[in-house]
Amino acid sequence: MTMQTFIYVDHANLFIEGARVSAVSRGQAASIEEARSSRITDRSFRIDFGKLHRLLVPEFTTARARIFGSRNEANGAVWEEAARCGFEVVVQEVAGNGKDRKVDSSLVLAVARDAYRNAKQGDRFTIVSGDNEYCPLIAQLQQDGFAVEVLFWNQAGRAIKRVADKFVVLDPFVDALRA
Repeated sequence: MTMQTFIYVDHANLFIEGARVSAVSRGQAASIEEARSSRITDRSFRIDFGKLHRLLVPEFTTARARIFGSRNEANGAVWEEAARCGFEVVVQEVAGNGKDRKVDSSLVLAVARDAYRNAKQGDRFTIVSGDNEYCPLIAQLQQDGFAVEVLFWNQAGRAIKRVADKFVVLDPFVDALRA
């Protein structure tokens, strides 16, 4: 039986932290710590969804590749481009205060549904995020017989790096992922 891979991308997390990595790469900040503490980001940084999709889906049988984010008046084209490049797009509307996005809980719910409805023991789950809040989800998936790979920038939380079966650092790919 062929192993399938289920891929889930937390776009806001990937984009915001990627803009910090890009700022360091381009000499706008000396380190990630400086970029974070001084709120320095590379404002020109954009992710090429086609390149991201090719990086995430190189040789495996992929059941699905989903990207999660929030929609506002200005970013509709972002989600159209992600869909054109092969991602299933799951967006939450931004609330009036701009903060109530519910993206993380949507990602967790989608992973849980796929794990218990569509996946088989031995399948792989790939999560593209550095948030430690995904650690309980990852641990449960592993207990239920799934391999979990996390891809993110090196500044991902320590706990998520430890809990993943495999952690892949994206920093070397920052220029390759740039739109």
